[in-house]
Amino acid sequence: MGQRREIEITVGRPSLFLLLVAVVLTASVGTSQADPRPVPPAAPLQLPIVPASFYLTVDKYWGDEPLTACAPGYHMASLWEIADPSSLRYDTTLGVTSADSGSGPPTGPPQEYVGWVRTGYHSLDVSTHPGLANCNAWTSSSGDHNGTAVGLPYFWQAGAEPLSPWVVGYTSCGGILQWRVWCVRQVQFLFLPLVLRN
Repeated sequence: MGQRREIEITVGRPSLFLLLVAVVLTASVGTSQADPRPVPPAAPLQLPIVPASFYLTVDKYWGDEPLTACAPGYHMASLWEIADPSSLRYDTTLGVTSADSGSGPPTGPPQEYVGWVRTGYHSLDVSTHPGLANCNAWTSSSGDHNGTAVGLPYFWQAGAEPLSPWVVGYTSCGGILQWRVWCVRQVQFLFLPLVLRN
């Protein structure tokens, strides 16, 4: 005949008591008959180790150079990747800064703080339409061709911008002025395998 054992437990906090109940229930479930169905593999744990970030290049480029202008790990940004700068970290170690930019992106005169940006447009375009113009998919430095460039507003006033907070325009792919480039790096994760044991 089996022996009966009594255990007295004194718990000072309700949360500790609930934890103990959970452990006991888990142990009792573990002693029941195993479920014959296979356990699907669990997704690996993702730990963000490098935040999503962007910057405006210090150097300026012609319209056929932006695709190679960004530092390793970064690429020329599509406007839609940087549309909400509040969700990104500005990389002040690589990007141009201004007197009052702090840890954020700079603003100021367009010739200084505007940069080429990808549009996502489906075609090669050299028109004067911001959002379409892309210097023939960033292969042209002709003064007769145009590309889209964007910057952040530096003169604040009431009313929303159509693509707030970005101010958009077009500029010549070559000729007189070169322009900076917006670069972006997506968040990078460390993947840890999740190991389950029966």
